[in-house]
Amino acid sequence: MERNHIVEGGMTLANARQNGVAGLEGWCGCGHHAVVPIGPVIERLGPARSIPSIMLTCSRCGARVRARPDWSEAKAQGKPDLRPRPQQKDGGVGHG
Repeated sequence: MERNHIVEGGMTLANARQNGVAGLEGWCGCGHHAVVPIGPVIERLGPARSIPSIMLTCSRCGARVRARPDWSEAKAQGKPDLRPRPQQKDGGVGHG
C-alpha cells in the first residue's frame, strides 16, 4: 500500500504545528465532535508523538476516538492542504 507524503508512523505533533495545525479533532460515533488545542497536547505528550497514536475520550459518552489534525486553521492561513487523498480506482488521487 502506497503512502502519499506521510512519514512512517504518521505525522508528528511538531510537524503538524509547523504546517499550521492548531488543534486535534475527534469525531465520535455518538455524533459528538471536538477540537483540542495542539499546544497542551505537545506539552503533555511531546513533539515527536505521532498523531495516529493519540486517542481522545469523548466528553459526551466516554468512547475512545482516534485524533486527527484539524486543518481549518491552516486553511485559513492560506497554507497548502496536506491531508492525504484517497486513491481512485484508476490509481490517481481524489479531490475533495
